[in-house]
Amino acid sequence: MRTAKVNWEIIGSFRIDAMNNYSRLEKILQEIVDGSDSEILDGSGLYAIVVSDDEGDREILYIGETHDQTIKERLPGEHDAYDNNIVAYLGNLSGEMYVFAGEIIPISPSKVTDVLIQDIEACLIYNLQPTYNTQNKERCKNPITVKNIGFITETYSC
Repeated sequence: MRTAKVNWEIIGSFRIDAMNNYSRLEKILQEIVDGSDSEILDGSGLYAIVVSDDEGDREILYIGETHDQTIKERLPGEHDAYDNNIVAYLGNLSGEMYVFAGEIIPISPSKVTDVLIQDIEACLIYNLQPTYNTQNKERCKNPITVKNIGFITETYSC
């Protein structure tokens, strides 16, 4: 079975109650990306949008992947889930929104490929069931084990 490790690093956060000053989530994400010096953003990989309420309860809203752009380019790009769902949902919350980037560290095979990135994303979405992902919730595409370090610490298999 293929195995990969994902190193999750926080790249920024934003107070949800400050969203009143923004009409689009992409603008907030662009500010977070611009303010981060994380080297993970300069490569392909994964990203996650997470909210934490004032009591500290966390919810993963969205997991995305990029293989033909850098995370820095893709994360603040247009996504249907951002404007149609996430912005409205955040309007009813208080707390903090966190953005994470995931660097893929291949174990077997030893090379990061587009298919590997897509399979890791599918495995994480299947297992974590983020609120605003619509694809890959019913099944994983291909067998894989994903070992997570950083924000997400569990190992998931499909």
